[in-house]
Amino acid sequence: MIWNFYFSGILYGRIREENETLTIQSLNIETGCLGEEKAFKEEENSFFQRLCSRDIRGFFSKKERYEEEISRGKEGFVLNGERFTRRREEAYVLRNRKFPLDLFYENGKIWAVLMSGRDYTGVLVKEGLEERTVLSRWTKAYPDENSFGVCFWGTEMVQTRDGESLASDVYLPAVKSATAGQQRWPAVLIRTPYGKRRGVEVYYRFVQRGYAVVIQDVRGREDSTGEWMPQHYEIEDGDDTLNWIAAQPWSDGTVGMTGGSYLGYVQWAAAASGNPHLKAMLSSVCAGSAFADLPRRGGCFNSGMLAWGFAMSEQRMRPELMAQDNWDEILDIRPIQTIPQKALGHEVPFLTEWLKHKDMDDFWEKGKYSLQGTTQGRYLTGGVPPVRFSM
Repeated sequence: MIWNFYFSGILYGRIREENETLTIQSLNIETGCLGEEKAFKEEENSFFQRLCSRDIRGFFSKKERYEEEISRGKEGFVLNGERFTRRREEAYVLRNRKFPLDLFYENGKIWAVLMSGRDYTGVLVKEGLEERTVLSRWTKAYPDENSFGVCFWGTEMVQTRDGESLASDVYLPAVKSATAGQQRWPAVLIRTPYGKRRGVEVYYRFVQRGYAVVIQDVRGREDSTGEWMPQHYEIEDGDDTLNWIAAQPWSDGTVGMTGGSYLGYVQWAAAASGNPHLKAMLSSVCAGSAFADLPRRGGCFNSGMLAWGFAMSEQRMRPELMAQDNWDEILDIRPIQTIPQKALGHEVPFLTEWLKHKDMDDFWEKGKYSLQGTTQGRYLTGGVPPVRFSM
């Protein structure tokens, strides 16, 4: 039995299931071609886990038990702590999980697995049944698909107007032709405080579709210089980065942005600059402005921001600092300004600064992307005409 794994419509792996053994032909990211068939071991599986946050090998190890439960025909079932409910007599969907699985079945047998994320969809499907899934939409969108390989162009330091340097990784479609160095591509920009190499695999799909991809550490994070003050410099830095991209020899001057949470916020901040090169945005679960969302909601400091603040307290993200065993005791510490020192053993400069500004003042205004009637607000009120930018 052959199963094909597609990520955003691109074939990433061809898996052979035979006599309880698994082999795989994985996509060579650099060439854009499937490699040789080999045993599907943990090394190959780890790439798919980074790509779609799912354990593909783990699915196959549980597939028979899933099908036993499906064959019972109940409205739902629980297996190893996973709770599934039936949907429209065609699928069992996994509940209460950040990265769920939708098991599509027929006559008690699974024929496809849908794996959705914020801005992507992975599909594992029995070979030949692709058109019964959402993949049929990709076929219509890209009837003559030619998936490019991914070329890491290098790390560039984008200069800001006030002299800081923003570390930016550039990835370009791999083209084997005499004119490869002269080709210009639309670009996808990702600006992140969490590290430009973290989860980079999920962005390869844009390069494979013919886009340049720029992933940047925001000011003060990882390899970028300057002060890390969340939301404070993102309008100007986004504007400077868009101008830098448009000036590159590989750029056609058009840029789209994507990402969620803080990566969603920086898109609106860049848009508020009125930059003419920004043509599209895919902003999900977006962080809002101060006094409306975070870090203050209606003026009251959002205690949940302390966990995020702990994780972002050093130049490189430390997510393990969010998992404090004594949060109830930490939140009782007074005065509030001393919490980082007493809980972490050191001050967190941006938290200290946040707590100084109890009113809606110029400090908070600087990071507000929804200003109306100002230079920052002109994009959001129609300053840039819409253009088609297919992603």
